[in-house]
Amino acid sequence: MNYLQERAESQLQSVIELASCLNWAESGETIEELQARDPETAATVIEALEPYGDIEEFQGNSDAVVNVINQNYSWQKLDPRDFPRSKREYQIVLTNFGAHVKITGKLDEYNNPTTAKLRYLWSNKSGELDVLGKELEALKDFTQRLYFTKLTNTNQHA
Repeated sequence: MNYLQERAESQLQSVIELASCLNWAESGETIEELQARDPETAATVIEALEPYGDIEEFQGNSDAVVNVINQNYSWQKLDPRDFPRSKREYQIVLTNFGAHVKITGKLDEYNNPTTAKLRYLWSNKSGELDVLGKELEALKDFTQRLYFTKLTNTNQHA
């Protein structure tokens, strides 16, 4: 794996963590219930949120999770209305320091994302990270639920 792919993989892991945290907070489950049902996701949630407060503070409180995300992550949102209607595309720039990593995809007639791909670019090299299975679902979840409805951070750099 080269530097560009490693950078894209790192961004993908952050997206998975964020989606896991928000999904758990919205579920209303206790962390103990999540640990019994899905220990891997529980470990991800604890590792991501514990530095920001008592884990129980986040249970059932998606707004608290969104606040952590907005305070500690930054990316550039590009409004789908800025694209020609015929294209029906979107992009979310996750980082543009060093390797440029972004999520791109297609929108339906209601401007909801229907696809998600993780692309990277640096100098004259570019590519797409193969994202499949649970990781692809997390990427789509982030794009649909977080980006278009909950996250408000519009910083220019990550």
